[in-house]
Amino acid sequence: MKIGLKKALLLKRLKEQVFKATTKFLDSKGFDASLGEDIKNSQEYVLIFSPYLTYTRVENFLSWREVKQSIEKGVRFIVAVRPADQIKDKNHVKCIEKLKEAGMEIIEIHRLHFKSVIIDGEIIYIGSINPLSIIDVNRIPPDYMLRFHSEALVNEIMESVFQKEEIKKQFT
Repeated sequence: MKIGLKKALLLKRLKEQVFKATTKFLDSKGFDASLGEDIKNSQEYVLIFSPYLTYTRVENFLSWREVKQSIEKGVRFIVAVRPADQIKDKNHVKCIEKLKEAGMEIIEIHRLHFKSVIIDGEIIYIGSINPLSIIDVNRIPPDYMLRFHSEALVNEIMESVFQKEEIKKQFT
């Protein structure tokens, strides 16, 4: 079936508009602002994949009003990290304990490199920023995240990630 040139151009413009409306490109400061807003609006869960943890960042994150309010209203926070025995920094263990004390569930995944935040199965951040270990220095090259609002994309990525038995057992 052939689509006329007019229809093809219209569909292309429509796809562009949908992409613009559902996607954001964020540096670390923009990421924090956007993530805070999404956490504030979360209803069920926030799943964070952050292979590395820094104490300052974890403390900062746990102090966010949006995080505290979401925990109080019963939002489930799950944090996937590299196991402590794979990280040479002793603060990694302290960070894990701090997250647990705040009521967050921890999943330790060997060889974790994926950096992402998934919220309520509808929003996903994917990129090079470790959500719980952002270093506030001028980095070369800088880290970024892409934010997508797409249940279909979240489902596709979750299916791929959850094929790993190690994750599936701990999340379900």
